[in-house]
Amino acid sequence: MANHGTVSHVIKDDKSRLDRPPYKKQENFKASYSGHCFCGAVQFEISGEPKANCFCHCRSCQRLHGAPATLTSIFEKSQVHFTKGAEEDLVFYSPQEKVTEYKLPLKISCKQCHSPIGNEGNNMILIAPALIEFENETGDSKDGGRLPEAFKPDFHQYYGTRIRDIEDDLPKFGAEQGKDPLNKAAEEMCRKQEREKEHKEAQSKTREDLKERKPDEGEETNTSDKQGKQKKQRTQ
Repeated sequence: MANHGTVSHVIKDDKSRLDRPPYKKQENFKASYSGHCFCGAVQFEISGEPKANCFCHCRSCQRLHGAPATLTSIFEKSQVHFTKGAEEDLVFYSPQEKVTEYKLPLKISCKQCHSPIGNEGNNMILIAPALIEFENETGDSKDGGRLPEAFKPDFHQYYGTRIRDIEDDLPKFGAEQGKDPLNKAAEEMCRKQEREKEHKEAQSKTREDLKERKPDEGEETNTSDKQGKQKKQRTQ
């Protein structure tokens, strides 16, 4: 018989989370979208567009959601604000520790209807776009679906543990995004990210070089005074 480990049923929360996003609203937060769980006990707002959208085929997501794969949209925590239910109606579960506790990274769900809300990590939060109220609620659109362009899937991860093949042109990774590319689209995505990384590193180095070359204010003044005196002596 398989050993599934010991699961703790003690619910532990960390109320200090209420002092930071996504449980506390950031200054200058401007809502672009809103969403809620099935029963409405948990509601949230989103500012701006997702950084990326991901199909995940890992075994944890399959078991915890009872689905072949999950689709989530990735945001910075400051982009999300829970407007209702943040204090008492959220349940947190750590798949790594198998405890019902606010211990990052974790899964978030509604305490009342048990709708999966998303995943919270150290810097980012993943929200299920199926919970978001888009203008096109019926899915009747010329581009063939309910999701607006900004929320369309960008890649598959953990495709190595898929339940069945999905025939599309999206990048497919055998592990997390960026690792074990399984098709040409994934290889190109890795190359693109590497180029972007190198570009950022080059920009950062350029800024550091300029900073080192620039004399401080006192040095600049002394140099200017010295040049002025030399010019005056030549004139005399």
